[in-house]
Amino acid sequence: MTRTRRTGPPALVLTGALLLAGCADQPGPPPVEIDRTPTSAVEAPAEVDPDGLRLPLQVDTVRIVDPGWDAVPQSADGITLGVGERDGLLRFTAVAADGEALWSADRPVSRTGYAVTTTPGGRALAVLTDSPAADESEAGVATSATAYDLSTGEQVWGPVDVPGPLVGPGLVFSAEPTEPMGSGDARVVLDAGTGQVLGQDDGATVLGEYRGTVVTRQGDDLVATDTAGAESWRLDAAAQGWDPEALVAATEPAPGPGVVRVRTDDASEALVDLADGTVLADGFTDVGVDPTTGTVITVDVDEVRGLDAEGAELWTSSSGQETAVEGVSGALVYLRVGDSLRAHNVVTGNVAEAYDPEGTGDLVVPVLVTEDGSIALSDYEHHYLATTDTTPPPAP
Repeated sequence: MTRTRRTGPPALVLTGALLLAGCADQPGPPPVEIDRTPTSAVEAPAEVDPDGLRLPLQVDTVRIVDPGWDAVPQSADGITLGVGERDGLLRFTAVAADGEALWSADRPVSRTGYAVTTTPGGRALAVLTDSPAADESEAGVATSATAYDLSTGEQVWGPVDVPGPLVGPGLVFSAEPTEPMGSGDARVVLDAGTGQVLGQDDGATVLGEYRGTVVTRQGDDLVATDTAGAESWRLDAAAQGWDPEALVAATEPAPGPGVVRVRTDDASEALVDLADGTVLADGFTDVGVDPTTGTVITVDVDEVRGLDAEGAELWTSSSGQETAVEGVSGALVYLRVGDSLRAHNVVTGNVAEAYDPEGTGDLVVPVLVTEDGSIALSDYEHHYLATTDTTPPPAP
């Protein structure tokens, strides 16, 4: 499950952040040589000493590495791609489920936008943005996008000029990135297979691109099409009780590759099955999906609910205070409830013991689970990878 980190409560404070740019009034350092081409000569991720962290019990027997990621990563085909700042540059690093670093590439600190997607044929890609000029200070807002094979770093297409930064979800770019998600005519979508700009029906408003499926708002309908423009499904928003004019892409990412998350009004969201347009849940403020059972966990102002893969209610629990989904992994949902973190079994709703009660160290929460079983973890400052390798770390 993919999560965008929000500012944590006092007990779980986000103490570090990715430095994106310096003050415009301060003289900057001289231009840095940027190695834009992905290289397989990658420094192995550092081994993480588990004694310094309070880890979930589900990862206490696996090797954990620190790839240097400063933000929640993205994944496809069991490969995880993340970004961190190093020596005044952004370094993107792809890591396999067993912890092997596959490739890395650098970009200027102002070009943070990237996406993991798949082509119509199922090839996993990393799409990185860049400034076409060697010295980005001369490039203004000019932006390009280039796609690389997620496994090898091989260039697949690009660079392609785009109207502005990547705003997402997926391969959506906008000349007006400050406009609300899903609004404005300046948003364009790229074909993941070719990098070409996809044409849109007149009057259609782009909400997002989801691994080869484009979701738009057309009149009162939410519509999904493939890259060739063939319609996959059409959902009557008004019939769902939603205000069609209010439909925009959710600012939080979808909690899995097979679903679309949309905001239906100022305070509510809905989760839609990407394959057929079935509404899996709506009326929530936060959501997570367990990749093992398919259970959907929703949060609203009053309750936490567990729904099975068909949308039938499994359990409810009164939240009593502000609650958010921090992560879902190993059939457990990790909830931030006020100033505390609480885990529930996703099927029964029972409170679960997710950590050693006598454990110490910085609290670490699962934020993403890959198809191959590796798990991205966050301590609200660093982002680690719990690998599928059960080899114990070397002795210090």
